[in-house]
Amino acid sequence: MSVLHSNVGLVGLSRALTTFMVTQDLGLASCHMSVKDIPDYCTQQAVTELHEESDPERLQQLMVRDDIAMLLYQSGFGNEHLTLDTKCKAVQCILFNQVFKSRRDQIEDLMAGLNSLGILELLRTNESCRALVFQLQSEVQNSESDVLGLLDYEDDLSAQEEQVKLWFEEYIKLLARGDNNQESNCSEVAVIPKLNDLIQFICGHPHVPKGGDLIKVRFMRAFLPDAESCFNTIKLPRHHQDYLSFRKAMNVAVNCQNQGYGRG
Repeated sequence: MSVLHSNVGLVGLSRALTTFMVTQDLGLASCHMSVKDIPDYCTQQAVTELHEESDPERLQQLMVRDDIAMLLYQSGFGNEHLTLDTKCKAVQCILFNQVFKSRRDQIEDLMAGLNSLGILELLRTNESCRALVFQLQSEVQNSESDVLGLLDYEDDLSAQEEQVKLWFEEYIKLLARGDNNQESNCSEVAVIPKLNDLIQFICGHPHVPKGGDLIKVRFMRAFLPDAESCFNTIKLPRHHQDYLSFRKAMNVAVNCQNQGYGRG
């Protein structure tokens, strides 16, 4: 298996899901569930709001709100009364439904494919290999030098493109430093992303290219960057007149599209 020789595994699958696929033990897998395992961002936010609510009156208001009422009904909790004492059970029911029950067909298809290759049997007998095959996105480590050393530009850049090139490399350094401040007077989509998010936006996964492949940097007349993840290519916008405007546009694109192969 190429994964065992430092190539990319299935990055980003939740620990709860991979535990179930290997062990087929829902009880054991459920111990690893978290809100981040829910694939839909709006649902994540709703469940987080429910989980963190400590006021009984506000909790009753949440219970009848359309989105949360539907989540409770779909999870089988709709006929029970939501209180501070039953809130944790409600959240667990929603998580179980969102992570396992509602995705049963997809999980079965994925398991069938992995079984046909003998991967799950290998992981059952070699537990140390699980982290290699099913690596969490948070476990992927990229450095500033890793990324900057792989950038490939075309020859004969214009003066404007040379400026955007410098801005892009400064932006990479910003992400590598791990700054997590929110831009002033901006919405939540302008929060500075992580370096792995930028690589995910460009390549479709958080690993930098290997085996001699490069990150191809091109330029276009636009306000937002675009990516062609099949070719490890990012197209940078030439529209901006200063670094601050460029940085905000990069933040918006990477935060909104890093999970969509560069497409909204």
